[in-house]
Amino acid sequence: MFKVTIGIPTFNRSIFLHRLLTSIEKSAKHVENLDLRIIIVDNCSTDNTKEVVDKWESTLNITYVRNSKNTGMIRNIMKVTEYYAGDGYFWFMGDDDQLEEPTFLEVDSKISKFKVDSFILINRYKCDSSMNKLKPDKYLKIKGDRYFDVSSEENLKKYFDCVNHAGGMFGLLTSTIVPQSFMSFLNENIKEDTFWLQNLFPHTYFIFKYMVSNYSSGAGIQYLSSPLILFRGGVNSKSSQPRMNALVDFDDFLAILISVFKTYKLRKAFKKMVTRHYSIRMHLSLVSETSKDVKSYHKAVFNDLFPCLSKKIYWGLISLLVLPYKLIKNIL
Repeated sequence: MFKVTIGIPTFNRSIFLHRLLTSIEKSAKHVENLDLRIIIVDNCSTDNTKEVVDKWESTLNITYVRNSKNTGMIRNIMKVTEYYAGDGYFWFMGDDDQLEEPTFLEVDSKISKFKVDSFILINRYKCDSSMNKLKPDKYLKIKGDRYFDVSSEENLKKYFDCVNHAGGMFGLLTSTIVPQSFMSFLNENIKEDTFWLQNLFPHTYFIFKYMVSNYSSGAGIQYLSSPLILFRGGVNSKSSQPRMNALVDFDDFLAILISVFKTYKLRKAFKKMVTRHYSIRMHLSLVSETSKDVKSYHKAVFNDLFPCLSKKIYWGLISLLVLPYKLIKNIL
């Protein structure tokens, strides 16, 4: 039996939430022995979110919670975990994403092969704001599904070496399913550990903290390479500028690196993993910017990624690259 609790933090996205629940219902009906519970935490929406949930309560097993005040996105993401009943997997979901119809069947077909402490990572299809498919992402630099044993520092490093995308760092909520043992760890640590309150990826922070703290538990990651998650682009509220969004993400991943990983080997591997996703194109597109965030970004690049270069050499290389980049960009 596949027992799973889905946690959905939401705010003023009733239309998207309805479409997500529709996709969950369509996918779930293909699995006979599915024990499914859905927790929706509403961060004081002013739209018709409650009415949408009411329509689904007769079809899906939903627990709806409305905050007394808006707690902010990060707190709301983690609040959904408070209503986990204590058994089975927990599946984080963003309220604007959707599932492909075979998703539950694909996960269920492999669930018996997973170890108790396995995390499940599902690849995504990148879509536009209307959910028209653009292209499948590739979280890892491998073909097909694979199970990764991350029960040692060396094994965790090997996983980092395979990651090709922020999704492989558990950066996308809807791609992330966590085991019961992780939820117990989270419950024990979330109140005393306040680092996550300042990070856009609180679930990512706790996942990696759990892994490095519990090598003996035999934790693993099961990667599903089929793009079963439909990721809606163009609706991110962090910033109106995609490049600024990337800066914020980049900075928060580096903060996780500094806080969680204490050995040089893991820090170096994690650092390389981050920079594989934040490509040279982003570096170049930001060179001419002068905002405080961009200056901080370049400082992070220099200090954390190119410690062997002098500042003059670093800026010289960037300057040599930016001119052809701008010419190509103008031509295209």
